[in-house]
Amino acid sequence: MIPKIAVIVLLLAPCAFAQNKEADSYCSYVTEQAKAEAIRLRTPSSEFGVTQQPIVGGIPQKFSGATHSISDAVKSVMTTREAKADCSLYRSTLDVQTRIIYTLPALEKEALAHRLGLISSASAELEKTIAQNKARVSSGNATIQSQYLLDSARAKMEVDRSSTELSASALYIPPLVEGRLADLAQIKQVDEVKKQRAIDKVNQQQNWNIQVAMGARKDAFPLFGGARSGAYGNLTVTYNLGSKASNKHLDAAENAWWDYKENQLSDANQEIAILKKTIEQSIAVREQEVMRLEAQDRTIEEHMTAVRDVDSSAAIGFRNQLLVDSLALRVELGDAQFRLEKLREYLAANF
Repeated sequence: MIPKIAVIVLLLAPCAFAQNKEADSYCSYVTEQAKAEAIRLRTPSSEFGVTQQPIVGGIPQKFSGATHSISDAVKSVMTTREAKADCSLYRSTLDVQTRIIYTLPALEKEALAHRLGLISSASAELEKTIAQNKARVSSGNATIQSQYLLDSARAKMEVDRSSTELSASALYIPPLVEGRLADLAQIKQVDEVKKQRAIDKVNQQQNWNIQVAMGARKDAFPLFGGARSGAYGNLTVTYNLGSKASNKHLDAAENAWWDYKENQLSDANQEIAILKKTIEQSIAVREQEVMRLEAQDRTIEEHMTAVRDVDSSAAIGFRNQLLVDSLALRVELGDAQFRLEKLREYLAANF
């Protein structure tokens, strides 16, 4: 068992590494893009050219200097914040989506591990009975048919063990974020709010601007107009007259976004609701299954009580048959009870 556990741990490690690497790579991507944009926005631009202004007598002048937008400088900070919000949203979305995707496989893997324990326990009891029956066959108190019945049951149990191990080995579950699934979904929703607000702030920042320009100037053709030169400065304030109406539509778009996310089938809220419904339906089915298996177990126990103290060859054969059926039923009943308990626990702990 220890080597198998070690193999599973080694197989799960790349999954966790890949998941973390995905989030880190995406965050690095959006962060570097935001940094590049922020540098562009907050850095003044150089300007140069030739202009003809009435203020200097209509004589063409060469100019060179720098211009800078205050609005862009503010927007550079908001761009960085938007990237951080985007990164946080991606991580929280990945956490909750991974939990949703792997919830049922994780429960299945845990149930299969428990089933292997049930099979091992039943096999140990069966081996003890096989040894006792061999002694009875040697002494003539039991038939060879009763021995074959036990050997056949052992073979079937080994097939069940192999099938269960194969099913468990096919399920690779990455390490999942702890906590209530509903809480993880709420964290993701909060990050959705932060991301949308960050986008809105960037968009609203375009409604106004203060631009400053300054530099040096001199006549472009000094032979015709003298050699005048000096400094120049310019301050321009702009405000979009439709900004108030535009902001109302941005607010309406934000509200529409929440309606969209609430109804989006591929979003976490809808997927969690579907998962909850699936678990509730599974619980109802498992409850009926446990009731049927328990009733069958009581029937076998009644028959076993009737022949427990009878040592005839026929009674021994019948008792062996009952034992085989009881062990097989014990595995199925224990498996169904365990699955039912885990489903109830998960439902109570996560919703």
